[in-house]
Amino acid sequence: MNTIVLTSGKSGTGVTSVAAALSEALADRGRRVLLIEMSAGLRELPRLLGLPLEQVYDVSDVLEGRCSLQDAAEEVPGRGFSLLQGAGSLEWLPRTDALAALQQATDDRYDEFVIDCPAGVGPLQKRLAPAADLILFLTPVEALSIEAAAKAAAWWETAGAPHQKVVFNRLGKRFPPEAGVRHLDEALDRIGASLLGIIPPEEELSRSAAVCNLAARLTGEYRPLLPIYRK
Repeated sequence: MNTIVLTSGKSGTGVTSVAAALSEALADRGRRVLLIEMSAGLRELPRLLGLPLEQVYDVSDVLEGRCSLQDAAEEVPGRGFSLLQGAGSLEWLPRTDALAALQQATDDRYDEFVIDCPAGVGPLQKRLAPAADLILFLTPVEALSIEAAAKAAAWWETAGAPHQKVVFNRLGKRFPPEAGVRHLDEALDRIGASLLGIIPPEEELSRSAAVCNLAARLTGEYRPLLPIYRK
């Protein structure tokens, strides 16, 4: 089983929306996916996915042994994956050993954990790092976001998560004048991670060609890294 943590150096980069779309794309490829919301208190994913906010159990209940994963995980209608909602308390933090135990306990039920992780670094991210197989940084091509992603990438590696890739989000055909870099290779060099893919500006991410390409690469299929978004 793989655990993919989606995050960014700064907020507002679209992590939650891409996490949901990537979970769907992986499910379309036959992967059994559990999307885990680690942003506490806000319940953004249930709102995005059109699910009730009155879920009895959440990720904190599962990791602290108050209920089983089967009790808390809910299937997302029409999307092919399940969701584990974020904790209601803003102060809650997961235990690293509890995350590892959950991974071991669900090997026969899920192929992928996709974790929607808040931007930046801190106590939450430090506890997630040892459980992550891949850190996926989502960033627009603009100077402040690239700088924040570079600092976050260095921190995650120090915290025990050296396997990292980058997705450039909302990148059109024209290179942004506010990028602060001359080309994408320079941005990748600054962040210190390889490129997984590019998502162009678009209104609907669900089953988009760009996100399907990300899922294909994550499952070992070759897709060319070109600004042509084909399924």
